[in-house]
Amino acid sequence: MQKTKTIFLILLLLFLSCGSRKEKAAAEAMAIKIHNQLKAGDYKGIYQSFRQQTQKIATESEFVSMMEQLHQDMGGFRNAIQDAYIVRYDISQVQMCVLTYDVEFERKRASERIEFIRSDQGGLEFSGLVFSPIN
Repeated sequence: MQKTKTIFLILLLLFLSCGSRKEKAAAEAMAIKIHNQLKAGDYKGIYQSFRQQTQKIATESEFVSMMEQLHQDMGGFRNAIQDAYIVRYDISQVQMCVLTYDVEFERKRASERIEFIRSDQGGLEFSGLVFSPIN
């Protein structure tokens, strides 16, 4: 009986780690797309990638205006180095995947946080983008 429980736990951990590796790879692929859009100044494209609930927070023109202000303050996007990948659950048991990056702009550096929420269909939806300037 104990051996069966141990085998079950090992298989469960392998299954979960496989799923998290796939999710991490999917999140990183989306982050690359977002970074390419930042380099190109395609802020509308970034906005359109957000899940619908996130789009209710700000209009497309408001988001584009904020991103243009970021560009004016910090300069063009140059490079991003991943710091961490975090999986967490919020109070309603929604799974969130978060990638953090150290980002280099032309004039300044920033910490970047890209958030994804697991959709009802099981995939990831882009739900948040936050930059915090580093002095």
